[in-house]
Amino acid sequence: MAKLEIPKGKRYGKLTVIKEVEKFVQPSGQTQRGFLCRCDCGNTKKVRLSHLEHDRVNSCGCLAGEFHDDHGTSLHNTWRGMKNRSKEYHSQSYLYSDRGIDICDEWENSYLEFKTWALENGYEEGLTIDRKNNDKGYHPGNCRFVPQYVNNANRRNTYFVKYKGEEIAFTLLLRKKGLTDHYAAIRSRIKRGWDVDEAIDTPIREGNYR
Repeated sequence: MAKLEIPKGKRYGKLTVIKEVEKFVQPSGQTQRGFLCRCDCGNTKKVRLSHLEHDRVNSCGCLAGEFHDDHGTSLHNTWRGMKNRSKEYHSQSYLYSDRGIDICDEWENSYLEFKTWALENGYEEGLTIDRKNNDKGYHPGNCRFVPQYVNNANRRNTYFVKYKGEEIAFTLLLRKKGLTDHYAAIRSRIKRGWDVDEAIDTPIREGNYR
């Protein structure tokens, strides 16, 4: 496997790589690559490459509780996913970075900053992070935690209708009305020119989509 190139100036959270230095040697004799980094606070710190690459160290230690046991949890994976989606090298960059979808500095630089916000703003296991405005990035004022079906209904290609004066995603409306099994029938009514209120409120007889 080719040696991973870590250029001078590469950033990991609040740390900026200065240069590669002598390796860390564990009691077992195993070695790990080490890098001298400068923290935004001005301090320097020698850090294992594995800790940098796996987001285990994001500062010289000036961020309280820098080391944590959340690696592999849903919330930590959510944070890593946000960071990855905002990068130019992401496989779907045309949906994110190419459209200006970024992540705010405080979340980019610290998982613990994001975790604090998440726990204070409705995070629960099983919920997903959702951008209220799909044309804006991952920022505290533009994010919320919602069930997956709400997230799925908040996309650029989501079909919206106006029902009882309220604009709402079609799939969410059907879910609220208990009509998800009749998606095709009601969608067909609307395509044929039915008023949305009438298409939703008119009972559907078995075998009759009219």
